[in-house]
Amino acid sequence: MQIKKTREEFLNLYQVLSQLGNLKGVKFAYTIAKNKEAIKPELVAIQEAGQTKDNYKEFEKERVGLNEKYALKDEKGQPVIKGDNYQIEDKETYDKAYNELIEKHKEAIDERDAQIKEVNELVKEEIEMDLKTLPLSLVPEDITVKQMESLSIIITE
Repeated sequence: MQIKKTREEFLNLYQVLSQLGNLKGVKFAYTIAKNKEAIKPELVAIQEAGQTKDNYKEFEKERVGLNEKYALKDEKGQPVIKGDNYQIEDKETYDKAYNELIEKHKEAIDERDAQIKEVNELVKEEIEMDLKTLPLSLVPEDITVKQMESLSIIITE
């Protein structure tokens, strides 16, 4: 059956399908496996499109090093991190060094921002996929409401 949804909706469906391995039924399992197989190339393409390039990885490495250099240190000499943020000791000096780092890697940062934007646009695009449908009578009784909601696009009554 041809189904038209966004790539994001198909990727979410793939995640749900991957979590249904504990449900029983040969025809149910077959349909789930075939649909995962149909969706997987889209998942792989999105992952590849979003892979971080080496020049941005270098920026990230230097950024983390900068954070560690200017971070407050605990009694063991380790950087103090609250939440996901390094606690910076000398904010003024850090800001100057950080701005220099941003300038040094401006091209890599701009490329990464553009890449993220493109990937976000890509996942919002509607596409058609040929998925196997599943009669409601084959759906296992121990399926959860959340799982059923996600599967509703492939279930026929």
